[in-house]
Amino acid sequence: MTEGNITRALWRFTLPMVAGGILQQLYSLTDAFILGNFIGDTAVASVSAASAVLNISFFAIVGLMTGFSIQLSHMFGAREYDRIKKLITTALTFMGIGAVFASALIMVIKYNIFARMGTPAEIIPGASSYLNFAAPGILFSGMYNLYGGMLRAIGDSKRPLYILAASGLLNVVLNLILVIGFHMGVEGVGIATAASNYLSAI
Repeated sequence: MTEGNITRALWRFTLPMVAGGILQQLYSLTDAFILGNFIGDTAVASVSAASAVLNISFFAIVGLMTGFSIQLSHMFGAREYDRIKKLITTALTFMGIGAVFASALIMVIKYNIFARMGTPAEIIPGASSYLNFAAPGILFSGMYNLYGGMLRAIGDSKRPLYILAASGLLNVVLNLILVIGFHMGVEGVGIATAASNYLSAI
């Protein structure tokens, strides 16, 4: 970014990040479209309620990883490679422990959260089933955001987009297979979400 036309370099770096954000929204819309057309409105509402719970952890992870990325980019620019190793180890440890704790906490207090959110009783069973499969995926989502942040911190914003596209495609395919083919409903969407998060981390 320090060489050539700065405006062009910024666009090349930023556009993949914008595209990634759009892709993530499209995945949510795809889940809602498949559930709404093949299962019903209750299933869509169940996943929406469960996603609201998961997003609390997700946004916390994204915020933490943004701070990590800033530190990493400074160290990379200064060629402080020994400090980078310590920073990555610290971030992995902190994120891993935090993600496992968040997943466990969600599973323990999910019904209390639904009650405080005023979630209608008829959608709570579906939302709970979705969380049973999707909550463990917080760890893998955190790993993707950590590794993606590392790549962006050293100037590579394209590879995280490619990985996100691949995991999103898997999510759509599994949704179609599990929801339409095997009639697994909300549970199928939860499995598809967890599997796509796992792929993105790998």
